[in-house]
Amino acid sequence: MSFTPLAVILLLYAAFLSATAFALWFSLLKYNKAGEVSFYKFVVPIAGTILSALFLQSEHLTFNLLFATILVSSGIVVVNRTGRQKRMNMLHKKISTFSIK
Repeated sequence: MSFTPLAVILLLYAAFLSATAFALWFSLLKYNKAGEVSFYKFVVPIAGTILSALFLQSEHLTFNLLFATILVSSGIVVVNRTGRQKRMNMLHKKISTFSIK
C-alpha cells in the first residue's frame, strides 16, 4: 500500500486539527465547569450536517436531514432550558433560606 503526497498532507492536516481541538477542549475544561462546556459538544452533529451540505458537492440537505437537524436542535434547547430552570429554582430556595424574617 502506498500513499500519495496529497494523502500524507491531508493525514497530517487532520492530525493537526484533532490535536488543536483537544487542546482547546481541555483548556476550556480547565477554566469552566464541564456541564457548561459539554453543551457545545451537542452542536457538532448540527454543524457537521450544515457544513457538509455547504462544502461537499455530493451531500445534499434533504427534508429528512433538515427535519432531523431541527429536532436535535430543539432537543438541545429543551434539555438546557430544563437544567437552567432547575438550577435557578435551587438558587432561589437557597436565597430564601437566608432571608431575614
